[in-house]
Amino acid sequence: MEIIETEKHEDARGWVREIYSGTLGAELQNIHLGTMEPGAVRGNHRHETSREWITFLGGPVKVHLQEATGQKTLIFEPGKTIKFSPGEAHAFENGGENTVYFIAWRDHHYTDDDPDTEPQKLI
Repeated sequence: MEIIETEKHEDARGWVREIYSGTLGAELQNIHLGTMEPGAVRGNHRHETSREWITFLGGPVKVHLQEATGQKTLIFEPGKTIKFSPGEAHAFENGGENTVYFIAWRDHHYTDDDPDTEPQKLI
């Protein structure tokens, strides 16, 4: 897992963050946007061959990881992108009181026949 800082540009109209600028060294194949209601859990899986990046647009979000030394939990607020390498199990939990939006992208083309997603319950 790698944590990538994203720069926030803000003025009277609001803010914008550049979360992807073509510099990841990957050919992106799947981009998806989703929500997590308060207390909701997403993930609880790993990807056999693909890398995945995710940015949360709200928080706090508890990010649960399975590492070689055991399970680890981190708290994330907006402004960071998390990169998961193949085989790294991960789960996300909305620990706040509001809906959290997220955007995620992978370097694997998702199909029902080849989702490259293996369940692995962390929470």
